[in-house]
Amino acid sequence: MQDFKDNEIGYQIEQVQSPQTIGYALTDSPVGQAAWFYEKYEQWTDHGGDPEQLLSRDEILDNITLYWLTATAASSARIYWQSMRTFKEHEIAVPVGYSQFPRDIHEISRRWVRERYPTLVHYNELPKGGHFAAWEQPEVFAEEVRASFRQSR
Repeated sequence: MQDFKDNEIGYQIEQVQSPQTIGYALTDSPVGQAAWFYEKYEQWTDHGGDPEQLLSRDEILDNITLYWLTATAASSARIYWQSMRTFKEHEIAVPVGYSQFPRDIHEISRRWVRERYPTLVHYNELPKGGHFAAWEQPEVFAEEVRASFRQSR
């Protein structure tokens, strides 16, 4: 968490404080938007040095293009402003499954998860994957979802 605060929190602060500014800037410039998103893929995926070895250039460009064609950069930034200003932890009454991927933004311990989610039914630490785990490791991600729901049958 400290490493994230020291090295990665700038994008989050910008979106919390001025989501429309960054949103309009990203929506106005396809190059700016591509650079913004590509940097996150480079930083937050488990790629071993080259994100295009994990996700093809076409896959990355397809994802960036979806934001561009739908002009949703501003709304994707605004969710930070909306949620961070009113965030309160609430008890979750439904069963919770948690999968810790090693290159996710935050590494969360089992103890921390169990303390906050007393209804935890599944916790697993995976050997590979990052913040975009469903995209990076779709088979592993799907198995983690299945394993979580399996506990609730």
